[in-house]
Amino acid sequence: MKNLILCIILVLAVMFSSASAFAAYPEVKRIILDSDMRPGPDDGTVLCLLAGWTRIGNTMTEAAYTAEYPGHNKIELLGIAVVAGNETEPRGFAHGVRQLEIINADNIVVQGTSIPTGIPIYEGARYGLRGGRMNREVLEAEFRITGPVGYQGYFGWATNSSYANNPDRDPMQPWMNFYKSTAGGGNGGGNGYGGVRPGGPTYPYAYYPRQIDGTPANADPNGIDNAVDFIIHTINSNPPNTISIIAIGPLTNIALALRKDPGIAARTKEIVYMGGSFYMKGNSSAAAEYNWWADPEAAKICVRTSWGDRNSAGYRNYGNQVVSGLEAHAFLPLLPSNHATSIARNRISSNPAQNTFALTAEEVAWFNQSQYFYNELVTQCRWYRNLPNAGALWDVIAAAWLVNPAVTTGWYRTASENQTSASIGAMRGLYIDVEADLNSNYGRSTSYSPGDPPNQVVEGSGLTGGPAGTQKAAIQAYTDATLFWNRIVAPSHMDPAKVAGSNPTPYIPTNPLVP
Repeated sequence: MKNLILCIILVLAVMFSSASAFAAYPEVKRIILDSDMRPGPDDGTVLCLLAGWTRIGNTMTEAAYTAEYPGHNKIELLGIAVVAGNETEPRGFAHGVRQLEIINADNIVVQGTSIPTGIPIYEGARYGLRGGRMNREVLEAEFRITGPVGYQGYFGWATNSSYANNPDRDPMQPWMNFYKSTAGGGNGGGNGYGGVRPGGPTYPYAYYPRQIDGTPANADPNGIDNAVDFIIHTINSNPPNTISIIAIGPLTNIALALRKDPGIAARTKEIVYMGGSFYMKGNSSAAAEYNWWADPEAAKICVRTSWGDRNSAGYRNYGNQVVSGLEAHAFLPLLPSNHATSIARNRISSNPAQNTFALTAEEVAWFNQSQYFYNELVTQCRWYRNLPNAGALWDVIAAAWLVNPAVTTGWYRTASENQTSASIGAMRGLYIDVEADLNSNYGRSTSYSPGDPPNQVVEGSGLTGGPAGTQKAAIQAYTDATLFWNRIVAPSHMDPAKVAGSNPTPYIPTNPLVP
């Protein structure tokens, strides 16, 4: 009898042990979001996606979460660092503050930081490492060397006369001026928000240095009032190799943090970039994708940095760097309008207690009026290679990989100049670099096949591998559109009460994800 009881106890122990193992998160991704915070389909949607998954993870048990979302990592968004990019930095910061107010992010508990609650946001770099580029004469001289540049983002203040006469486009203006005039109310036109919201910002976790008009700095409880110090403090105050960075704008903040404290690189778990164009034309100059063209010097510093644990499998395979360039976004089918509408209707409820981000009744009406993210999701322009319904949701694919890495179904496996459709397959790190010399390839990203031994290859020697000093990175190619839309984007934008056990109108791709 005693033996029987012991056997039963042993069987139950094994069962509970198996159940616990099955219920474990694949990983807990503790994330710093570094972004130029343009409102709309990419930066704005990434903020909502990561905040949404943070909220879902906070409100579900580990067992329930892993059962409902098998393969999904638990997401903890630790804070946002804003950088100049598509928008001037003060415009981006104002947009970010307003978006956090819209989703009531002050009620989303942030784990593992000194901030007791709420997702913090910090002002960052207002210029790239070559700050003189914001001078009109300097840019015009640069263009005579590099060739014409189409999309210029925040540099338009220096080259576009209508921008130069508009104080809202001034890279040095106080961020609150733009918030009051446009992002948080005022004219309410042309900014993606719609309507008018009188008064100044109300978000309690917005941190910034002293402004040019004398407005005093607002620091967090650790005395930190800027993005660079926030990045450094967050990485150093947490256990080694537990923090992931997702950088979806120019890399100025990250490069400045590395310059100030190079040791943060070894303590970071991984870095995910939205940037670069390795196998197709650029979207800024003919050679360069915008984010890395906006600050090539910063991009080169970052991609040549040795990130994370050098003894880890991730470092050996792909240098703990993942790149979501223009290629991945060219191959992702656009979200059909009926699917977007279904997400929106499930997310926004007339009952404040039942909508995803606990909006007030006033906010619900205001939000519905503008259809904020969804109009832009539905009306994304079509990009390269004339793929049917090809959308350009640049930043969102990078963020989706952090939620569930299975969303990337194909990776580039050969150097830029040798790429064919047959060279896309399982994840493999390639050596990458960014051209930071002022020539016709300024800002261009390039990949090289892995060499053996690594990082000891002299360019032009005829050996495989990248130039001396380059590091490996994995470059995304194909995306599982069904997993992306139905199981990553949609749930993070829905009423939590309606998420479990149901999807919005299922998305079925209408064209194969093959070029």
